[in-house]
Amino acid sequence: MKQPIDFMTQLTEHIIWNVRLRCFLDGGACINEDQAVSSERCSLGQWLAREGLSKYGHMAAINDLDAIHSQMHKQVKQIIIAKNSGNAVEAEAGLIILHKISERVIELLTELDRNFDETKEERSLD
Repeated sequence: MKQPIDFMTQLTEHIIWNVRLRCFLDGGACINEDQAVSSERCSLGQWLAREGLSKYGHMAAINDLDAIHSQMHKQVKQIIIAKNSGNAVEAEAGLIILHKISERVIELLTELDRNFDETKEERSLD
């Protein structure tokens, strides 16, 4: 039986957040600056604080996810500072770094989902 969709839901929310961030950086009103730079205001950050860390704290990757998620928002802040200063080249370079961080978030959520399924399957065989 498949586990509740915590990890895949958060992965989807993360991808949607990335689209909204790009929209924001392009001048749209998709999210506000506070939501962009705060690791506590986005869906993933709220989920981590509300239940992710306590519910899955036994899985090493959740702590890695928490750390990389925080790093991601710090990178977003740097991109916004560069953009607001009129430094488009620095902002775009920051987006390349952000993309790599975002890929790591996706990898960790996928790993957590896969490991949770494997652990649950092992328990059902006992």
